Amino acid sequence: MASRKRLGDWEADTAISSKSRPVLQLVVNRKTRYTFLNRLPCREASAMRKTINRAMCKLPTRCRKTITYDNGVENVEHQLVNRVLGCRGSFSHPDHY
Repeated sequence: MASRKRLGDWEADTAISSKSRPVLQLVVNRKTRYTFLNRLPCREASAMRKTINRAMCKLPTRCRKTITYDNGVENVEHQLVNRVLGCRGSFSHPDHY
């Protein structure tokens, strides 16, 4: 989805500080750049899944087509996220950018 022409394609990522336990979750729409920025209590898969589902369930179904996840351990429950949101998921390729 490098062209960014279609609404509903998302990228999910996490940002972790080396000095604190909280984690930031970023979910960015590739076309519009609309961003969900959520604070996670820890870098666990269940926290990632619950937070992304809570945020994105508010969107209409037509706005939830695909999610590209980073390769972190916090995304091991990606299939549950995809099932709840009704979208497809994939993982980024290491060193792709």
